Amino acid sequence: VCIVPIDSEKKKCMLETVISYNKKIVEALSEEMFDVVHVNDWFGVMAANRLKECFKTPFVFTVHSLEYMRHGTESREKCDLDSLENLGIKNSDAVITVSKLMKNEIVEKFDAEPEKIFAVHNGFSVPESRSDFGYIREKHNTGSDKIVLYIGRLQKQKGVEYLIKAAKDILRKRPDTTFVIAGFGIFENSLKKFAEIMGISNKIIFAGKIGNEELLPYYASADIFVSPSLWEPFGLTITEAMSQKTPVIATEKTGAVEDMEDGKDVIKVNSRSSSAIASAVLRLLNDEKLAKEIGDNGYEYCIKNFSWEKCSKKTLEVYELV
Repeated sequence: VCIVPIDSEKKKCMLETVISYNKKIVEALSEEMFDVVHVNDWFGVMAANRLKECFKTPFVFTVHSLEYMRHGTESREKCDLDSLENLGIKNSDAVITVSKLMKNEIVEKFDAEPEKIFAVHNGFSVPESRSDFGYIREKHNTGSDKIVLYIGRLQKQKGVEYLIKAAKDILRKRPDTTFVIAGFGIFENSLKKFAEIMGISNKIIFAGKIGNEELLPYYASADIFVSPSLWEPFGLTITEAMSQKTPVIATEKTGAVEDMEDGKDVIKVNSRSSSAIASAVLRLLNDEKLAKEIGDNGYEYCIKNFSWEKCSKKTLEVYELV
């Protein structure tokens, strides 16, 4: 393995920064020899495209997400980054993406060739043991309340406001519930204000950024994990929660659960629907046997179907194909 550092100089706008960065990549690799150029998302697309032209080297483009998804919109937006995504999708020899959901989006929104797009799920890390069940209770003093957990960025794509709105309805029927929202982002203050307006800020804990060493204890000590995302190309937080046998509620636009059985391995809900989230949470809170079964089944599904070994093997197959 040879790592080549590339200095990134911040320009007036994002596109100028990206152009400068890509020029430096091409300059740094002008004397190198390689068999495949592989780029993740749009950051190095221009460099990869140039290297392909110069050296006739196959170009593989991995799309983890698309910019309109990150912005929480329903349709592809015309912008500079959209143009870079289009360049990578059209000019690459193969596109790897993290789910069939993402493959379908790329084909539909970019009029791409389905046969050159390969869905390769992310892996699943099996923990050595279950983590501390009481971690959240001790850290945040939640007493005997049931704990509903969200972990992730606090941005529009993640749909956390729908979980907070659902919390209002859930608390009417199950006041013995505390909602823990862990993570940070540009929507943090707005979400806190929304909780205040809803009159439930005393039952919602904004835990802020949590360290990697805390992740599994958080998942393990939650009764339910909710992923309310508007778009979730894969959703590593979902498999992390499942690694602790915590039952998961996720929106239907989530790659990780696309082949899981609803009501058996996971509870699937419509995106942008606080009422659907509320119903699903109450269903699990009121049926502990079902909650345990879904937690166990989700864990077994991930072990059987997701692994980093499978992910790397499929990626290697794409390299060999191009």
